[in-house]
Amino acid sequence: MNFQELDYVLAIDKYKSYSKAAEKLFITQSALNKYIKNLESQLNVKLFYYQDRKVSATPAGKRYIEAACSMIRLYDKMNLEINASDEELEGELKIGLSLQAGSYFLPRILPQFKKQFPRIKVLLFEEYADSLEKKLKNGQLDIYIVNQPEPCSGIAYITLCQVHLCFMISRNHKFAGQFDSVSDRHITADGIRAFSDERFLLFTSNQRNRKIEDTLLKEADITPKQILELRNPYTMNTLCARGVGVGFIPSYYADFRNPLSPLYLSVDHPSCYYPLVAGYSRKIHQTKYAKVFLEILKKSYLGKNGDHYE
Repeated sequence: MNFQELDYVLAIDKYKSYSKAAEKLFITQSALNKYIKNLESQLNVKLFYYQDRKVSATPAGKRYIEAACSMIRLYDKMNLEINASDEELEGELKIGLSLQAGSYFLPRILPQFKKQFPRIKVLLFEEYADSLEKKLKNGQLDIYIVNQPEPCSGIAYITLCQVHLCFMISRNHKFAGQFDSVSDRHITADGIRAFSDERFLLFTSNQRNRKIEDTLLKEADITPKQILELRNPYTMNTLCARGVGVGFIPSYYADFRNPLSPLYLSVDHPSCYYPLVAGYSRKIHQTKYAKVFLEILKKSYLGKNGDHYE
């Protein structure tokens, strides 16, 4: 028995649905069904009934769930007893952040964490999301913060907020007058075609937002004549505001209240909405200070449509 096994069973019991549980666990429904069938075969019991499109625990399943909850409570209690005094604790907290996320999150989170754990050394790794996911799986990171995580078993996720990829243009652009009213500041993929002759400010090919950008440009039948690739969204903001080009930017970097910033247009396309998550491995012992860091994240962002699932 391992924590991944507990996660899967508890998720099905919580959401009363294989499809919903699979979505929250970031795995496919078929993979979850297969895993539960194998587990039931190993235990030689049936854990769940499925009737009238509803999932409910069998008597054996209820006993399993009660035992699983007791194990998790005992595990958490053990961690608290091992790590007694916050101020005396020493160690390292290894945090991975996507190249876009670090400058936004760290100033909001680290001061509060360091006040509680002054002797914990925080090591930061700013890399592409794919690299961070490999490091988390290999135990080289305690926590990571990324956009659009790839489904990965054994990792629990906290959705910090739902991100919207906005289209931005300079306030001096010839089309800016069409978006004077806040209620008019939205655009479709087809509408972006009007900007086909512009220079496009795009993320680099290694960044996940670039995949969304390429999808939108393809649907709008646009092959940009000029592309300026950038990794830093703040640089994109500044260049767009000064009329260097048009582009896309995650909503948490959009400076909506600044009259010198670009105009940000909501893009009416489902691919432009995605989760920003914090992830951690359930297979590796989690220190008290790692848990507290996650709690700070949760308290900071759960008011913004966040959800926690394990």
